[in-house]
Amino acid sequence: MSFDVRRLRSEDYLLAVSGIALIVLLFATSWYSRAGLTGRSGWDTVSHLRWLLLLAGVMAGASALVTASQRSPALPVASEVAILIVGAVAFLWLAVRILIDQPGGGSLGDVTVAGYLSLVACAGVAVGGWLAVRDESPGRILAPTDGEAGGIPVRPAPPAGGEDRQAGPA
Repeated sequence: MSFDVRRLRSEDYLLAVSGIALIVLLFATSWYSRAGLTGRSGWDTVSHLRWLLLLAGVMAGASALVTASQRSPALPVASEVAILIVGAVAFLWLAVRILIDQPGGGSLGDVTVAGYLSLVACAGVAVGGWLAVRDESPGRILAPTDGEAGGIPVRPAPPAGGEDRQAGPA
């Protein structure tokens, strides 16, 4: 398996950065500033949503590795469809949890900057998945190098003059 970063597009970079940011924000920051929740990470405060957020972050972060390692676009496109679905569901659920239904009946003022940044990172996963799926450019397929076409040696073209043609009935 060979990695070629030339296969990556801007959508792949958006997915990777958003996924990594979502994982870091999930574990390393406090999302709420209310008594009883201060100092607790996002992992601790969104107990029903944590596994979906972790899955969205890991899938998005791994998207660049899948794209860079595959010569064919089939596996990267399939993974991006899955990322789009998981990211959209995670974003909608997190938006409800951050904007409408905070733990313990809090208000929007109880959400920290890290909570809002996690919502932005989750939106980046969903939007990155959507942009990656809708991009139909052949940017991932690279021209063969070193005299090979998909592992098959390239043979020279026949002569242009037609000297090798057999004479048929006229």
